[in-house]
Amino acid sequence: MVTISRRRRYTVPAEQMWKRIGDFYALHTWVPGVADVVRVPEREARRIVLADGGELIETLVEAGECYYRYRMDEPGPIPVRNYRSALSVASDGDHACVVEWTSEFAPRGTTEAEAGEVISAFQVSGLDALTQG
Repeated sequence: MVTISRRRRYTVPAEQMWKRIGDFYALHTWVPGVADVVRVPEREARRIVLADGGELIETLVEAGECYYRYRMDEPGPIPVRNYRSALSVASDGDHACVVEWTSEFAPRGTTEAEAGEVISAFQVSGLDALTQG
């Protein structure tokens, strides 16, 4: 298994950041490369439509105050299997927070390094986008 984890500090209160990223079904509002997210009505899952037309399905596993955990059920074009991830926001003072995004997975049809690059690039693009707007 491969683990990729990114932490980034932002100069906004944790509550404000969580309002921006805490909705499991609103990934497309802050992560570049995600064109749309469609709620899967029969369970707590989302169908992610990527900008290149690829699709994948993720299921919400656990949610709490300022965090959620999810798994990827159908990876579509993403070269991983047994994917599990967590996203959280923690306060770092009155006007700052830390966002942490951790993913664990096994490569599918590629090397650990190549699969890790795909996941890392996705995390970094999302975290970078949070510094804008």
